[in-house]
Amino acid sequence: MSAAKTRPREPKYGGFSQELCGGCHCTHTGDIGLLKFISEGAIAADVRRIEAVTGHFALELIKDERCSLEKACEFLHTSKNDLPQHLDSLLENQKKLERELDKLKEAIAASKAANISDSVQTIAGIPYLLYKLDSVTLDELRKMADQLKQKFQDIAILAGPNQDKVVLLVLVTLDYVKAGFQAGKLVKELGGGDGDRYDMALAGAKDLARLDEVLAQVPEIIKEQN
Repeated sequence: MSAAKTRPREPKYGGFSQELCGGCHCTHTGDIGLLKFISEGAIAADVRRIEAVTGHFALELIKDERCSLEKACEFLHTSKNDLPQHLDSLLENQKKLERELDKLKEAIAASKAANISDSVQTIAGIPYLLYKLDSVTLDELRKMADQLKQKFQDIAILAGPNQDKVVLLVLVTLDYVKAGFQAGKLVKELGGGDGDRYDMALAGAKDLARLDEVLAQVPEIIKEQN
């Protein structure tokens, strides 16, 4: 504001707001018309920003929101008044299906773990389980690890493709941890990330094309750690 100007406007509203105004303004608050809040949040310590639209922009926003509401009701075959209850029902049903899916995944993981737990090999007197899965996710490997821990007391290495990558699981029981084996070190030598746990490491690797080649090196890797 130029020094030649008179003192700035000092709007006061209802005895709770008083400020200096150096920007554009209207003569009366009624000139603003309809005001609709669109966001509110902190921008600094003890400072919050409120954003809103006014006038015909507010009317356009309300029109768009009403259109979206009507489309949602049409899509869900419900009324505006029943929409919240309908959405609650859908979300509850989704949670129920997710719980059932988790139970199914656990059952599948238990079945796979039972099938592969007999595929034990030995190198330099060290028993180990090496198994390549057709397709697997990190979550499925976690569930399989929980099942294997209950019945397997040696070293286990599971791997399989996940889209264009590889997921790896290495389990080392306490006796073999004491003997010097480290799950994190094993998974790193197989091309995965460096795990920080001695007993279990779960990691991803990028080179899917070399999966068979890497798994073929497992006996020697175990032998070297012995």
